[in-house]
Parts: sequence; C-alpha cells; structure tokens
Amino acid sequence: MIIIVLAQLQMAINISALPVSLGPISEDLGAPATAAATALLVYSLFVAAFVMPGAKIGKLVGERRVLQVSVVAHGLAMGLMATSTDVPGELVAEDIVSEAAP
Repeated sequence: MIIIVLAQLQMAINISALPVSLGPISEDLGAPATAAATALLVYSLFVAAFVMPGAKIGKLVGERRVLQVSVVAHGLAMGLMATSTDVPGELVAEDIVSEAAP
C-alpha cells in the first residue's frame, strides 16, 4: 500500500509542481520549454490511457504480480529519466514510467 501511495504522490507532483519548474528543466536539457511540457503531457495521457488495461491485466495475471513488475519497471524508468540528457530519452522514460505506474 505504501508503494501505491508513493507512486500516486509522485504523479500528483509531476502534474502540479513540475510545470512551475519547466524553465530550469528546459535549460538543463538544452531544449525549448515546449519539449519539457510535451513530456509532461505525454506522461499524463499515457497514465490515463493505461489505467483500464492495467486493471484487466491485473485480473488476468494477478494483481500482486502486476504490482511487482510495475514497481520494478517504474523504478528503472525513473532512473532512466534522472540520467536522460536529451529530449527523446526523456520522452521514452516518461512513456515507460506512465505505462508502469502502479
């Protein structure tokens, strides 16, 4: 339950607090602010799109197994996101994180 709460907290921060820091993120990546905003938008859309399929997979395979796999994938993608040095790498990491969000 703690893992789910932490993942939901991280999603809330991504959607509400990160838009405030788009300027510094864009400067660090050397990309326009629209690229960082696109990453946030893609993240939000992927999370919304994969909620129902994730629930269906959980019913078929087992919720515990799906949660374990998604936590590992989420952690690896967060590491990729933290070490990403360009916009395409950031977008790929955002996609993986949003698909694996528990």
